[in-house]
Amino acid sequence: MALVEVKSLIYEINSAINGIKHDIAAIYVLKNGINDLNNAINGLISSINGLISSINGINNNALSGIKNSINGLNNPIYGIQNSINGLKNHIYGINSAINGLKNFIYGTNNAINGLNNPIYGIKSAMNSVNNPIYGGTNAINGHKNPIYGIKNAINGIRNSIDGMEMP
Repeated sequence: MALVEVKSLIYEINSAINGIKHDIAAIYVLKNGINDLNNAINGLISSINGLISSINGINNNALSGIKNSINGLNNPIYGIQNSINGLKNHIYGINSAINGLKNFIYGTNNAINGLNNPIYGIKSAMNSVNNPIYGGTNAINGHKNPIYGIKNAINGIRNSIDGMEMP
């Protein structure tokens, strides 16, 4: 082989080595790019995890807030329920008072009816007293009739006497 051929072969080998070096350098650049991409992906994953944590935090806080709000709403509802129960108890008390008043009225009515019995007894006794009085009055009136008859007879005799002529 000639020197020119050896030189040419060395030149080609050098060119190949330079090409390989260039390819190795490109591989390093690619590796660094892959590392950068990997770091970017890890950053994205970390951001996603942070977002998930934030969402969980928001959800937990929001759910706790909603739960507290619901519990806060329950308190007035319990208050209203207690007020309704108080009103029911008040109505039961009023009903009891009304029933007591009804019983009082019924008792008063019975007492009035109880007073009526002596009143009827007094009225009946007065009628019993009146009967002899009426009987006495009737007896007196019965005696008046003959007296009126005698009076009429006397008046008739008087009239007869007055109508007679005297000799």
